[in-house]
Amino acid sequence: MGNSSNYNPNRLRNYAKISFIIIGLVWGAVIAFFATGSLFMMILRGSIPSGNFGNVFLTFSFVAGAFFGGSVGYFVYKKSKYSKLEHY
Repeated sequence: MGNSSNYNPNRLRNYAKISFIIIGLVWGAVIAFFATGSLFMMILRGSIPSGNFGNVFLTFSFVAGAFFGGSVGYFVYKKSKYSKLEHY
């Protein structure tokens, strides 16, 4: 099983926190990409043009979407049983 002196519940909590945040980052960016892309395509009645508008779309979806997704992942972690020391 390993050396029991290496067991550290705070390290396990940090791994759980980082996992929740990274999962939130990825899903937030993906959802923002498809949601803003479909919204822009409905508004423009066609494809998203290249140039500054396309760059703003990509920047928003992958930066702002990841930020909001990471925040949601952190709040989900704080409300979950994995943030409690009693779980470990």
